Amino acid sequence: MPMLKPAGGDTRSDETSITSALAVADRWRDRGRWDDAAALLRAIRPLVRERAPDREPEVLVELVRVLNAQDFLQGYRNGAEVRTLLGELDAAADATADPRLRGAVLHERAVHLHLRYFTDGGDPERERELLDEAIEVRRAAGDRRGEAMSTFYRGCVDHVIHADSASGERWFRTVLRMGAELEDAVVQSYAERHLGQIEQERGDLDGALERLSASLRLREEAGWYAGTAPALIALAEIHRVRGERSQALSALRRGRAVARELGAPFLYEIACTEYELLAAGSRAGGANVRVVVGPQADDRSGFEPSAGPQGLSGAGERT
Repeated sequence: MPMLKPAGGDTRSDETSITSALAVADRWRDRGRWDDAAALLRAIRPLVRERAPDREPEVLVELVRVLNAQDFLQGYRNGAEVRTLLGELDAAADATADPRLRGAVLHERAVHLHLRYFTDGGDPERERELLDEAIEVRRAAGDRRGEAMSTFYRGCVDHVIHADSASGERWFRTVLRMGAELEDAVVQSYAERHLGQIEQERGDLDGALERLSASLRLREEAGWYAGTAPALIALAEIHRVRGERSQALSALRRGRAVARELGAPFLYEIACTEYELLAAGSRAGGANVRVVVGPQADDRSGFEPSAGPQGLSGAGERT
């Protein structure tokens, strides 16, 4: 684990240590080691405040991202700490007038509300307002990747919350184009995933399979292990609907194993249930469609919503 030297050390060494700690936390977030990442960030914060106070907001933003990512896959648990950290970041953004920091805070507030949508209904209108502002601020600041991720979540407001696939598609196609321009596999994977679900809604199962396969491949190439669990379960659903039983079972086996390792109870329960139904030859199933589009899918599919986070649209986000 990277360690900062006590007061009196070399400033350049301090900066290197901080950068190294943030990089480790980012890798652990990708891997689903959220507790480890959060513990590291909390541990270095006092030393960062002492030795490089201008970088403390950077540490706090990364900690919020870790906690939000954990809540997406393990269940909503970090809300109180996230709200406290966002309050501190608001003050820091006001004090520094840093547009990139302001854009990040707006975005993470919206992500927090997106999480709450799946537990207590959140505040979709406020979520939309925050994302519209985040897109504008990040675009003006030249934060192209940040703009792409805020644009993705703006599409989720329409697609996931309001079940407006046509509007969502426009946002997601923009995100896909931005991800290609940035050569960012993770950004592209988000867009491919939701565009694949929209293809499925239209009945284009070939198009859906192509896009959901691409989403999984992009996450694997990027080393985003935590993001592969929902991608595998979504892919299994397409194979199931297409009658490709062996492929569906294979994807569910892999998704189940990753979900178990991540400690993601909602995903694990779905993967186990779907696998057991399919292995027994049942034609029932399909509850995992909620992993892609959230509880609004119940209106179209006839499934009862279950407790806990359901949309997982940006699980383990890497902004």
